[in-house]
Amino acid sequence: MGWPVVIAANGRGIPVTESPNGTPYEIATNGYGTPVVFVDKGGLPVSSVLPVWAAGASQAWDFTAGRYYNSAAVPTDTHGQTINADDAAGAYSAFAPNTLVRTSRGLQTTPSYTQFATNPQAPANQTISLATTGTYTLWIEGTGSVAVAANTAVGSGFGSASAGAPVVFAISTGGTVDLTVTGSPTLVQVINKGFVLPPVYSAMTVTGNQQVISGLGTQLAGGVAGFVKVDLRAIENFKIFLQLYTSLTDRVFIDFGSAGGPRWSGFLGGVSQGSGAISDAAFRQTGTATIAFAVTDNVRLLRVVGDVQRSDPGKAMPPISNLAIGGDGTSGNNNSYQFTKQLVLIYGTPSRPINQALFDAVYAKAEQAHAAAA
Repeated sequence: MGWPVVIAANGRGIPVTESPNGTPYEIATNGYGTPVVFVDKGGLPVSSVLPVWAAGASQAWDFTAGRYYNSAAVPTDTHGQTINADDAAGAYSAFAPNTLVRTSRGLQTTPSYTQFATNPQAPANQTISLATTGTYTLWIEGTGSVAVAANTAVGSGFGSASAGAPVVFAISTGGTVDLTVTGSPTLVQVINKGFVLPPVYSAMTVTGNQQVISGLGTQLAGGVAGFVKVDLRAIENFKIFLQLYTSLTDRVFIDFGSAGGPRWSGFLGGVSQGSGAISDAAFRQTGTATIAFAVTDNVRLLRVVGDVQRSDPGKAMPPISNLAIGGDGTSGNNNSYQFTKQLVLIYGTPSRPINQALFDAVYAKAEQAHAAAA
């Protein structure tokens, strides 16, 4: 009968054969000559399809897929050196300075660290200087092993590393250590952290990247709720997981406290507001975690999926206009080592205030995101 075929586009270049959550589209037709409209399997037009975990969000980010919803801005990513990051298949790619470090694993954030081995891609016997006391990790790739032993340095935990089996050791008096190569390793790394970090292909310091979504002052004025799903590669005490801030003197943030898991902390006018809403210690682990949160005047709620709710009431909301991912947004000193997979924000408004009812709805969405494969 000459009825037009209507294809609903979503404006973000997603093929009509695939919805943002990966569900194939089915063609809706009743066999009586009505227009054909592409819909997802839930019956929603393509133009209104969102991942189920993002439905109702003010803005949402799917960093694993590189898709951003409701005009969500792409974060800026400031880092002075090339940073390497692995994808879901375990293959590393190099990201030039100040480019977004994102792979199919998500948005990678790393702390600052130094790699001390010389010619790390051609491992050879060598003596290196570790002048600063602290914890170090020796790790390698390839066949064979690399052993670390004290020379003039004093420490403990020395041993031999093989692929997939790093050695974590401590230096109590700075000095030199010896590296002895056996077999055919293809990469050797000695870093000043107690865990493995992305490879560095020379002896140098890598400054942690600063990933920021800025200019949110108007939206954040009424507070914010949401959730973030991350692949936690390594957890250190007092490293920041997510921060809302104007400056380091006015900010609220989720960090990892020494007494438990994620918690709210904050500063108002440079004065500490203390910490609270500590999650169970059982969630201080590597692996995937999804955390729902809500914050506004006198309301601070936090819940790790699978844990009970934590509340930290009675604190004024600092002025905030920016969101930092995996750190404080100003340096790499407070960064976590994580891949941020999804982020959802709901901005508080008079018609949708930040309260317990909204937080409960957010937590339900966080559960859906946590159960998803990506």
